[in-house]
Amino acid sequence: ATDTRFGWNNGFDRDSIIRNMALFISSLFSQNLPCGKTRWGFKEIRYGPDNRLPDFLLEVFPASKILVAYRDLRPTLLSSLISWHQGCVDKFLSDRDDSRLREEASKLLHKWIRYNSYFLQLRERLPHRVVIAAAGISDCTRVLDFFNLRFSSEIKAASLLNINQNDSTSKYDADIVFHNFLDVMTDPFRDQIADINSRVLS
Repeated sequence: ATDTRFGWNNGFDRDSIIRNMALFISSLFSQNLPCGKTRWGFKEIRYGPDNRLPDFLLEVFPASKILVAYRDLRPTLLSSLISWHQGCVDKFLSDRDDSRLREEASKLLHKWIRYNSYFLQLRERLPHRVVIAAAGISDCTRVLDFFNLRFSSEIKAASLLNINQNDSTSKYDADIVFHNFLDVMTDPFRDQIADINSRVLS
């Protein structure tokens, strides 16, 4: 039979490209695994609705699962503003100039809504492959069940101690003016925030 393929056809269809992508990514993340270990994973806060890489990874690795670490909006705003925009926070508290702080807080607030909405939709589409969990022993147990792992009583005790130790405070936590500012910023979005919280916990 005559070969009717064109010379510029590369011979790779969609499925074969995805298979080769999986091999390439696996080879990268498997390089530094301890001897005898085959399971790998990573933590990444930049993957989400802007690049849709979680969708891509779930397609490339059909047996993979994604754990989304959920955090309430208020502590997210508090820690992000203090960690990345402390100068804006201090200027607001000293001069009552909230122009820069309002701009940065608005960006963070909209990002929180956008990212959580994206992962909730992803979980609704793929409930057996995406789990959303908050901090705490009960959610730790649920996550381990999701990944078919075991959680010893010793690890539970150590994890609970770690959670309590990480619940640290700063001078900003008790600042009424700063918290009033956060109230003003989040109040217009309270319905969206409540909806996301209820869907995460359902």
